[in-house]
Amino acid sequence: MKPEGRVYVNGIMLDAGEAHVSAFDRGFLYGDGVYETLRVFDGRVFRPNDHLKRLLQSAHLVGMDAPFDSEHFAKMLSLVVTENNLSDAVIRVTVSRGVGGTLGSDLPEQPTVVASFRPRVYPQVLYDEGVVVHVTDFVRDPRFLDPRIKSLNFLPNVLAVMESHRVKAHEAILLTPDGRLSEGASSNLFFVDRDGALWTAADGTVLSGITRDVVLKSARKRRIKVVEEAVSPDDVESMRECFITSTGRGVLPVASVGETAIGSAVPGEKTRLFMEDYRKELLDKKNFQPVIPSMR
Repeated sequence: MKPEGRVYVNGIMLDAGEAHVSAFDRGFLYGDGVYETLRVFDGRVFRPNDHLKRLLQSAHLVGMDAPFDSEHFAKMLSLVVTENNLSDAVIRVTVSRGVGGTLGSDLPEQPTVVASFRPRVYPQVLYDEGVVVHVTDFVRDPRFLDPRIKSLNFLPNVLAVMESHRVKAHEAILLTPDGRLSEGASSNLFFVDRDGALWTAADGTVLSGITRDVVLKSARKRRIKVVEEAVSPDDVESMRECFITSTGRGVLPVASVGETAIGSAVPGEKTRLFMEDYRKELLDKKNFQPVIPSMR
């Protein structure tokens, strides 16, 4: 597919076909970098400050200096939104350590910063009927890579998604070291049990998703019990609801985990509540970074 639109590369907006980085960039050579994805809704960026905070945290945790401040970040997002006339899309901000150096020495001081976009394409039927997720054997082990880091090292996730697509599933589920269901390859995973409690893997073991945070705050506001514990595959059959969350998807119902159907209705009662609350957050102007025409 031929790239389209305009892309931000190191302070310059370029046509997508002309947007290139060095063959010696460490992001390309080693996956040495971090990234963040942000939702554009009605031409505005959802919760930009939360995403900036997480991006800077990722950079800090891999030993990179902050690539930009909040003003620079806002300007970059505004350029991508305005020059591409974005309404409903996902922006990806990629920050590599830069160009040059060997595996662990002569590290560059200047990072490479790229901001691109893709249309948000999730048909309504997915939200009406739910999706199938596939449980893989790939492990999300926080002992080897801090899950707070949104790293460019994504090969296990890529392989997991390739496997899930071979069995016609929407998303791949990764495991904890002890074989429980951790999170999706590009999403957080939730279950609702027969008593109405919400289950999700504990903080510090999975990525602290922005949409995940919306759901957890919604649950506590509604006085829904939250159990921060990964669900065992043996317990999936007894669960009444399941859904995944991510920046691009929002709150997306799950109809089955592998061949195990979840509940009697999709979306389930609690899932509908979280979908509604997420929608309210999308409509709340306080959650958005407005486009600033003067920054063009």
